[in-house]
Amino acid sequence: MAEGTLSVLLRDGTHDAASTRLALKCENISINIGRTPIQVPIPTNSPYLIDLGIVRPTVSISGLVDNVGQDETNTTATVSGMASFSLNIDSGYQTYYIPYKNFLENFCCEEMYSDDNLIQVQIGDDNFPMSTKSGGSGSFSTGGAVYHVAIQSANFTQVPGLEDRWQFAIQFVSKTASHIDFA
Repeated sequence: MAEGTLSVLLRDGTHDAASTRLALKCENISINIGRTPIQVPIPTNSPYLIDLGIVRPTVSISGLVDNVGQDETNTTATVSGMASFSLNIDSGYQTYYIPYKNFLENFCCEEMYSDDNLIQVQIGDDNFPMSTKSGGSGSFSTGGAVYHVAIQSANFTQVPGLEDRWQFAIQFVSKTASHIDFA
C-alpha cells in the first residue's frame, strides 16, 4: 500500500483494468452509513419499528492537490508532469499518479459510474479489511476497503498564501465496502 498520506486511491476501474489511477494527498476521510428504519406510530402504544436493512453509504475525502504536476520529466501524453509510483496489489504492479488540480477536476467532471464503467476509491490495504493478530485482546483491526462510487460533488478551494496548491473535497455515493457480505 502507498505510504501515509497517499493511502487513498481513486481509479476508473479495478487496480488491473483502470486506465486512470490516482493517489490522493488526503487529510480527512469520512465514511457515513445512512439507514432508513421505518417507525409506525400506534395509538396509546409504543411505535412499531421496521428495519428492512437498507443502507446508503457515502464516502467523503479532502486534502491538498498541487497547482501543477510535480515531475517535469514525465512527458507521457495523458499524465504529463505528474509524479508517480508503482504499487503492487494482488496480481501485479500498476502505476499511480499524483494529480494536479485541473487533472483531478477533469476526472471529477468526466467520469460517470455504471456497472460497465466502475469508479473505485480504495482506502488503505484492502487485502486485510479485518485483520487479525495472534493471541491477546484487540486481535481484530481495521485494514482497508474498496468502494464502488459515483461522484456526487467536488469542491476546489484556493487559500490565500498557498497559491501553489488547492484544497479539495470530494463526496461520493457508494455501494457498501467490498468486504461487506449481506448474509
